[in-house]
Amino acid sequence: MPAANPRQKSALTALENWLAHRTRFGDVPGIQLCIRNKGAVMFSQAFGFANVAKGEKYTTSHAAHLASHSKMFTGCLTLMLMEQGALSIYDTAATHLPWLNKHKDKRAREITLRDLLTHRAGIFRDGLDAAFWELEKPFPSRDQLQADMLSAKLVYDPNTETKYSNAGMSLLGLALEAATGMDYASLAQKHILSKLPRARLSPDYGLRPRMRFAQGYTKRIFDEQRKELRGAPANALAPATGFCGTAEAASEFLYAYLNTDTFIPARLRREATHLNWQVKNLTAESYGLGMGFSTAGDDIYIGHSGGYPGFGSQTRHLKGSDYIFSAVANSSDVDTFAIMRTASDILRKVETVFADEKKIDVSPVVMNKWGSWQYLIGAKTALSIMSDMPTPLDNAQVLQRGRDGNWYNEKANGYSNVGEPVTFIRKAGKIIAVKSGANMLYPAEEFLKRAKKTVS
Repeated sequence: MPAANPRQKSALTALENWLAHRTRFGDVPGIQLCIRNKGAVMFSQAFGFANVAKGEKYTTSHAAHLASHSKMFTGCLTLMLMEQGALSIYDTAATHLPWLNKHKDKRAREITLRDLLTHRAGIFRDGLDAAFWELEKPFPSRDQLQADMLSAKLVYDPNTETKYSNAGMSLLGLALEAATGMDYASLAQKHILSKLPRARLSPDYGLRPRMRFAQGYTKRIFDEQRKELRGAPANALAPATGFCGTAEAASEFLYAYLNTDTFIPARLRREATHLNWQVKNLTAESYGLGMGFSTAGDDIYIGHSGGYPGFGSQTRHLKGSDYIFSAVANSSDVDTFAIMRTASDILRKVETVFADEKKIDVSPVVMNKWGSWQYLIGAKTALSIMSDMPTPLDNAQVLQRGRDGNWYNEKANGYSNVGEPVTFIRKAGKIIAVKSGANMLYPAEEFLKRAKKTVS
């Protein structure tokens, strides 16, 4: 779906410029971003490299480990199976997994499927030895998960604390398998993926050999270099962290899950989008039926993050809006929540600042040795964005046009060039430079050409 108005179009152009700048100069291998408005794709692009060594450009069709997005899929499966009468979220886990009755900690017998789904079972986060997260050994098998579960007492009483647990969500996956007689991948295929036939999704790594993956990378911890990481299936932890796919596919699922009858009826969707508990010791985070609720300022983002060796991701619905955002990066140290939030913020900021404007020019990102900025310019008002920041809208500045044709920001702090003119230098109608006070700013190629003369 194309941008509905000039403000959206200009906001998305600025967003595209920022993401291109961020991948080029911000030490980010690659990023995918998809924005949906009322379910339709209004923006879907990829930036940087899927494989740096090969010079392979990142595309919107490259798959990634979506990791803990799996918990949304498992939550959806659980509610679907409950609607079909296969189980109830109020069943004890031991109803479906009788071996839990052998647990030495009698509290384990009280754990319900809802406790597992909401991270309120009181069990450990990642088992007894999480070396698989370092790729030092394979992710656990079903037998290993069961053995770990029986080997340790609960950390908290069930249904008392919200304590995140990959092991608990995986135990829920075992209960779904037991209740239906189908393995998790088959359940996902039958109930979810078959209803999203065009979506590039897989319940675990390696199940779709034709799925083209981006290369995942470490942080710069090996002689200050990023190193490539191999893909690895999540095995028995697939219900918690196995899903793979693209930003487009993840956002397509979340829209269908929260807004249509594709998976569950409206009364269950209301439960999924409203029922939640505060995460222990975090005032801005709560968790519900397989989904997180993250607060940023006055905003609440509903959905999930994902982190896997070599990948990071976010797919969220902005509560009270028609927007769904999905950001995927092929390194786990990239702040995908900040990328998603920036997309959300810029769309709304431009709508507010330029509410009465009919035409908005968007400058390229302009630079000097002290930083990078981008400007959106209307007839009376302009918006200045600091492009080097991870969340650039947090410090966006509004400028007003003066009688002399220059632009002024009287609300900037006194250490800056507050009250001094900002001039947009154009050639054939295009902005080729910006003079802010006494400082000149140039698009990247012109800046780099000039800067080379000043460095040794």
